[in-house]
Amino acid sequence: MSFREKNAWIASITTLVVWGYYFFEVWRAFELRSIDGLLVRFWICMGITVVLMLALNLLATRNPGRDFGAAPDEFERQVDENATLIGHRLRGWLLLGLAAACPWVSTMIAPAFPADPAGATAIFIANLILFGLVVTELVIELIHIVRFRMVA
Repeated sequence: MSFREKNAWIASITTLVVWGYYFFEVWRAFELRSIDGLLVRFWICMGITVVLMLALNLLATRNPGRDFGAAPDEFERQVDENATLIGHRLRGWLLLGLAAACPWVSTMIAPAFPADPAGATAIFIANLILFGLVVTELVIELIHIVRFRMVA
């Protein structure tokens, strides 16, 4: 397994675990009608992601360090270009869809938070944008994994 494939696995699993927990907490905050602590959870999840990605990638390079830092070959460049193209298109469509859905989303969020409807709406829409970004990055990494596995 190449280092780039290991990196894609590490990124995918870390994203699913850490950000899966975060977005579960965002949903729970909406159900409980309390947005207290979401920003702190965001920064904690961001820190955990950075630490896990660094630590796991360092561990991945210790074993067969032969391909760490090597320039990507033609196949790896092609996989990356393809995954990035799909990811960018998906991100664009998700953000466009979210922009179109904002009026509908605000009609669900604002009544649930009568003390600060505008602030709560802004926080949840920001989290929806973040969700779209996380999903597209996960799709990019999964494309890397699938393409590398197809060759192996």
